[in-house]
Amino acid sequence: MLENRLSNIKVVVVDDHADTRNLLRFFLQHCGAKATVASNGQEALEVIKKVRPDLLISDIAMPQMDGYELMQNVQELEKEIGSLPSIACSAYARAEDRARTREAGFQAHIQKPVDLDRLVTIILKVVT
Repeated sequence: MLENRLSNIKVVVVDDHADTRNLLRFFLQHCGAKATVASNGQEALEVIKKVRPDLLISDIAMPQMDGYELMQNVQELEKEIGSLPSIACSAYARAEDRARTREAGFQAHIQKPVDLDRLVTIILKVVT
């Protein structure tokens, strides 16, 4: 039973695909999280400043500002917003892809299509 497992965790989800954003928002809210979505990196930065989330879940392959550049910008905001645990969400799941996301500052990496039960487990590890 996943309901309320993520109770009151504020999450920002960034993905350039509306279907993925909406699925993750619906699922996270079903689990008790307060999920806000953004369709690109610039929008995500604005939402992060406003919402002050507990967690960022970001796609990696996005136009204009990819997930790596977004993470770099988030790290530059740390004095203003504090440390923001982050999960990379990508179809790229080779060992070197996972290593690159860790080097960029993401605490975890989850492969698309997302295993929603596994996502909850990873979120709980990252935010606690």
